[in-house]
Amino acid sequence: MSIDLWIERFDTVFVEGLATFSAEQVLPVATQWARQLAAFDGRPVGKDDAENLSALMQQLCQLAKRAYAEGKQLYLQTCL
Repeated sequence: MSIDLWIERFDTVFVEGLATFSAEQVLPVATQWARQLAAFDGRPVGKDDAENLSALMQQLCQLAKRAYAEGKQLYLQTCL
């Protein structure tokens, strides 16, 4: 079994943007993201898609706030 591992650094401008997102901004953005993903996949939007993406975005925003406040970089690790 082969596992591919990628580590990507988020762009600093993207991290700054996430760090400044307010809680009120997350759900509308997650809803649009859910619509775009569903359209890309050629399927209807699932009933929990926006809420799940909102939870993910809230976690990313918290990580970005911490990284930004501490002057650190934010990375994404992906295993396939």
